[in-house]
Amino acid sequence: MTPPILVSRPPSFQSSVGNLSDGISGDALSATGWPKRLNSPLVWSGADFDDEKKFVLTLSDLEKHELEEGMAYFKSLDLHGSEVNRSNFPLPTLGERLQGLSVELHKGRGFFVLRGLDPAKYSAEDNVLLFLAVASYIADSRGKQDDHGNMLSRCYTIKVGIPRDIIDQTLQEDRPARDSNVKLVSPH
Repeated sequence: MTPPILVSRPPSFQSSVGNLSDGISGDALSATGWPKRLNSPLVWSGADFDDEKKFVLTLSDLEKHELEEGMAYFKSLDLHGSEVNRSNFPLPTLGERLQGLSVELHKGRGFFVLRGLDPAKYSAEDNVLLFLAVASYIADSRGKQDDHGNMLSRCYTIKVGIPRDIIDQTLQEDRPARDSNVKLVSPH
């Protein structure tokens, strides 16, 4: 277990974001050292997004076909799911759009919504591959969601009265992949 980090005094705005180069600036500082208002494209409220066209990418039929062709090519290479990247999962048209959205994600509003794929059409493994392929065009590396190195999580409805160890075991067994390191096996 990691020992707790003890903080002798609260961090200031300058020590927290003062050395970042993403354009965050603050107006007059409050008595606690934090600005009363932040100015940045990454600072927004839900009211700023009244038009979905500003943040939703709906895939065209051509882009969906491109994803399926890229997945077929990747599977033909007999690689692990964790090895998905731009060079082995080609998306010649969609890839450029995703790279453009990457800038908006990292230096603009901080999010976008991707619509158009039907997850029921694909196996759990294929859904993971599609997610990883899209992610590879948005960032150079993947993050992790927990201390176990998991990158993908699913939400479950947990019923009251089921012992925690049974829940944990079931969730582990039900995952299609851990860290997306799925060895893809061709059915042919």
